[in-house]
Amino acid sequence: MNSVQKIKKTFKWSLLSASIFLVFACDSQDAIEEALTTQDVVCDEDTTDVDFKQIAYWSENDDETLEDIDFSRLTHIIYDQISVASDGSLIISDDLDDELDDLIEAVTDANTGTLVMFSIGSASSLSAIANNDTALDNFNDEIQDLFDDYAIDGIDINWQFPDEDEEDDFEDLIESVEETVHDESKLLSFVVASGEDESITDSVSEDAIDYADFVNVLAVESANDDDLHYTLEEAEESIEYWTGERCVVKNKLVLAIPAQGTSSEDLTKSYADILDHNLSDACLDKTESRTYYYYDGIPTVTDKTEYAQSNAGGVVLMSLQNDTYDEDYVDEYSLLMTIDSQVTGTPNTICD
Repeated sequence: MNSVQKIKKTFKWSLLSASIFLVFACDSQDAIEEALTTQDVVCDEDTTDVDFKQIAYWSENDDETLEDIDFSRLTHIIYDQISVASDGSLIISDDLDDELDDLIEAVTDANTGTLVMFSIGSASSLSAIANNDTALDNFNDEIQDLFDDYAIDGIDINWQFPDEDEEDDFEDLIESVEETVHDESKLLSFVVASGEDESITDSVSEDAIDYADFVNVLAVESANDDDLHYTLEEAEESIEYWTGERCVVKNKLVLAIPAQGTSSEDLTKSYADILDHNLSDACLDKTESRTYYYYDGIPTVTDKTEYAQSNAGGVVLMSLQNDTYDEDYVDEYSLLMTIDSQVTGTPNTICD
C-alpha cells in the first residue's frame, strides 16, 4: 500500500469515526432533552389556608327573577358579562345599568354578605386592548368608574382564551388591571381552560396567576366520539393539572360546574328545561329519551363539590339562571342547593 492509499484509508476511517460520534452525540442529546422534558414537576408543599368559595355566574333572562335566588348559598355572584370595545370602553346601556343596579340591590336586601363582581369580555377586544397603551389606560379608567358608580367587590376578566402567542399580552393586561383593582382593595379573578389543551393553558403565566385572587377553571365539557359528557374524572384531571403541573395553590382554583346540557349536535338546554321535561333526569347525567343531552346531574354535582372541598378553593355554577326555580321542587332539585348542602355537611339525598 503506497502513501497515497494510506492517506485515503486513514481519511475514510476518520470520516466514519466522526459520523459514528455525531450519531451517538445526537442520540445522547436527544435522550437528555427527552429526560428533561418528561421529568415530573415537583411543587412546594401547599400550606395555604383554603377559604372555600361558592360562586355563581348570573345574567338576566325572561324566565327567572332575582327574587328567586337564595343568596345565603353564595359567597360570590358574578354578573356575566359586560362587553368592552377595543379602545377599552365598557359598553353599558341603560337597560344593562338597570340590571346591574337591580343585582346589587337584591344582594344588599338579602343581607347575606354575598360579594358582587362584574365579568368583562371578550377575547378579541381584550387582546386589542393589551396591545395598545392608550386603550389599556382607558380600560383601567373604566374599571375605576365601575367601582365609583356601583357598590361591587371585584372584577372578573373573561378572555376565553389567550393563545400561545398572547402570553405576554395577557400577563400585561392582568398586571395592569390588578394594580387598579387591588389599589381599591377589590377582588380580581379570571377564567382559565381545563388543562386538556396545554397550548392554551401555557399562555397563562405564573405571574398572571399570582396577580389574581382566584381563577375559575372551566372544566365543563369534552368531546369524545362526537358525544359530549361532563365527568368527575375530567374535573379531577383539570384541578390536578393546575396544582400538580402548574403548582397553583388550591385556594386559588375554583372548579366550574355546568347548569346546562349539551348535545352531540352542539345544542344546549338549561338544567331547568331538562327537569321540566322529565324530573327523574335530575339524577342522571344524560337525558333518557329524545335528543340526548349530557350534563351534571345531582349525584355528579355532589361528587364534584366534595372533590373540590379537598382539592380546590371552591366551585362556580355556570350559570345560575339555568338552575331550576320551580317552587314545586326547587328545595330538592336545585343545583345551587345541592352544592350548598354538600358544603354544609348535609348532602342532597334525593337521588339515593
